[in-house]
Amino acid sequence: MLHALNAQVDSLLEECIREHLSLSRTFHRVLPAVLKETGAQGLAVTTRNEELAEQTFHVGDFGGVFPGALLTGPRGTRREGDGTLVAQELNVMCQTVGRIGLYLAGDHTRPEQAERLERMLDTVAEQLDTVLLVHTACEKQELILQLNHLLSNPVFEAGMDQVVALGEPRVMEAVLIAGHLQNHQLGRILLWSGEEGFSSHTMDLVRVLAPTLSQRLVDYNRERTHLSQFFSADTIDEGMPAASR
Repeated sequence: MLHALNAQVDSLLEECIREHLSLSRTFHRVLPAVLKETGAQGLAVTTRNEELAEQTFHVGDFGGVFPGALLTGPRGTRREGDGTLVAQELNVMCQTVGRIGLYLAGDHTRPEQAERLERMLDTVAEQLDTVLLVHTACEKQELILQLNHLLSNPVFEAGMDQVVALGEPRVMEAVLIAGHLQNHQLGRILLWSGEEGFSSHTMDLVRVLAPTLSQRLVDYNRERTHLSQFFSADTIDEGMPAASR
């Protein structure tokens, strides 16, 4: 059973990562499947969302109690109301990134039952550890390389069109700052989306885009200032790509 559970969770998380789903949409897809496979009554995960605020994602029933409060208790297997709660922390590289818990009807606290449930929960937790932290770090590095390549396009608007195509719409704003020596705003980035919220991919995209785009604008203005020492404004406009102005 543990092998089948591990394979199913791994497959679902790979799909979510490939589709760049937000945490909310990821758990909406994964948690019901895990709940069905484990035969539990309720399943919950508390972690930080893309806005870095703590949020509890849950499915099923926890005996009428909000699961987020239950997950703050001690790890392991214990009775909670008329059922049994199995809980543990989500850890990556000694850093706690959240908590996960299963709720089952009845008493499952006998040692052999508790051991089986804890192994089952640990199987799911190990998979979630990866999607919550490790994958995000890898994508950030890839985003940096990708944005630098797109914004190197000599036609500024063409590069920006390609950057926008990487993200998803919703409302989000980022301020463009010139730099440490010139600490003034160059402008703002504004995005719009639907009700599902931003995926971690889009959040990382905007966070990386803001400083990269700021540097691109600073370089453009520096180049134009240098050329103005030798050429008129009309000549510069003719020589530089029209879409960059």
